[in-house]
Amino acid sequence: MNCRKLLTLCSLVAVGVFGLAACGSSSSKDASGSSTTTAAAAKADVVVTQADAGKSQTLTVGQTMDVEVSAPTGTNYSWSVSSGYSTAVVKQTGEPQRAATKPGMPGAPAITTFRFTAVGAGSTTIAIENKDNSSGAVGQTVSVPVTVTK
Repeated sequence: MNCRKLLTLCSLVAVGVFGLAACGSSSSKDASGSSTTTAAAAKADVVVTQADAGKSQTLTVGQTMDVEVSAPTGTNYSWSVSSGYSTAVVKQTGEPQRAATKPGMPGAPAITTFRFTAVGAGSTTIAIENKDNSSGAVGQTVSVPVTVTK
């Protein structure tokens, strides 16, 4: 086999390998530290949005709940979970996932999703805060009362 054919074969193999790798999901951190994911994760048992704030949610042990909050991109604010909820009732599962609603459009909203798993019977309230990354001032709070049954 001459060098030209070998080089062509190696190039085709490399393109195929890297092309297949690009077909999977990808994840990266954005400026606020939230993960940005391009492939959808498995759907939670319960999905709560900002419109549901304050409405009590009931889960059974083992169920998952996603809390989705939205904010414009390009600001100095980011969403985080306040530490005041009972981890004996629910636990945050994994890192928050952030997805742009209109990728590449400056200032377009992004949805940040926080996943929780019901771990024990009881009641608690999850508070998710939109904080200024410089001062720590809270711009908005989304509260979700949760009751977990066995």
